[in-house]
Amino acid sequence: MPADNYGIIAMGPTVESVLRTVLVAEKAATVFVGSTRLGGPLFLAPQQVARLESSSGNVPRASLIKP
Repeated sequence: MPADNYGIIAMGPTVESVLRTVLVAEKAATVFVGSTRLGGPLFLAPQQVARLESSSGNVPRASLIKP
């Protein structure tokens, strides 16, 4: 049975990490839906993504992502 239209499925080592994942996904969905109402999302170019990933301001956020 495929998991079509059942919402998000999140797993993690702790309840807190799962909650963080779900909250980030919910925020991303809210931003995406809001952008579609304003003409659609504008995605970053690969160069912009690379610059953000390498900036020192990304260190606190990057530390939250654990493979």
